[in-house]
Amino acid sequence: MIKRALEETGGNRTEAAKRLGIHRQLRDAKAEKYGIDAGEVSADQTGVVLKADGVDREQSDKSK
Repeated sequence: MIKRALEETGGNRTEAAKRLGIHRQLRDAKAEKYGIDAGEVSADQTGVVLKADGVDREQSDKSK
């Protein structure tokens, strides 16, 4: 549930806690207990955003 909430909020820990109906500190403690890294979830979402806009960033950077 925690990982899903983090994915849905793009790694926003405070918003994930709100969606779960728990305090941010409790979410942090549970994430640590279960080995969930919010930074990792956030990094995973970056690729989704880049793909969603339809622009291949690597290609556009190389053409400059």
